[in-house]
Amino acid sequence: MIDVVLVLLSTSLCLGVPGCFLVLRRLSMTADAVSHAVLLGIALGFFFVRDLNSPVLIVSAALFGLFSILLTEWIALRCHIARDEALGLVFPVFFSLGVILVTRCFRNVHLDTELILMGNPLFAPFLQSFGLPRAVIANLLLFAVNLIFVLVCFRPLGYACFDPSYASLLGLPLTRIFYMLLTLSAFSAVVAFQSVGAVLSIAFFIAAAAAASLLARNLREMLCLTLLIGALVAVCSTVTALRLNVSLSGMCAVFFLLVLLLLRFSAFLRKHQQYADREKEGAE
Repeated sequence: MIDVVLVLLSTSLCLGVPGCFLVLRRLSMTADAVSHAVLLGIALGFFFVRDLNSPVLIVSAALFGLFSILLTEWIALRCHIARDEALGLVFPVFFSLGVILVTRCFRNVHLDTELILMGNPLFAPFLQSFGLPRAVIANLLLFAVNLIFVLVCFRPLGYACFDPSYASLLGLPLTRIFYMLLTLSAFSAVVAFQSVGAVLSIAFFIAAAAAASLLARNLREMLCLTLLIGALVAVCSTVTALRLNVSLSGMCAVFFLLVLLLLRFSAFLRKHQQYADREKEGAE
């Protein structure tokens, strides 16, 4: 059970850092697109190398994840439609092509489309390196890269999230930083995709950051709370799922939903109490 907890814990840390900024920039659906588009990259990479452990698969999957975002931006600009509408056109096509390629060309290969979509972190600890699951090592390495990027570019990222117009006046390279963030998000999605599947990757990308946004008062707090909430959900959902003998991926999603509902209800109660206090002061 310890190895499973470590896999989910490292996944939450790896995805929480870029997920925090994707949520702030209203790009939550981008994580969904990347998590689904990487399947086509994995399938095409395997078509050439025929080795599921080859690093070529990670690179090709990340490139296709990034390409899906670039294609979305191009369609949105050329066709004068919203980014969400362009995403709705791009990522279902990429994911469908990936599923078709896997089911038609790789029937005798261990590429299960249901496992890829829903994920099963219980299988991740079977692949070990240096006494730890490989997924843990990959997630922690990418978490370190993500964290270094955020620490180096913290000020430009903050301006890009809250005041992009002022950042442009300062001459900050927002476009370059934005695509660096998307590239790291794509590699993070690929690493998490291999261990927890597409759906759970989206949950760790978005749900923890969305919950943290209800509590945080500044960017540093939101980043720390995102990592903390993701880690708590990873530990609690693993223990609960193994005790109840239910789906671990489903239990993670349920815990994220409960956290979001609890925080939203608490925010509603605080707002109602503030309104009642103002009414009482006005009456006096």
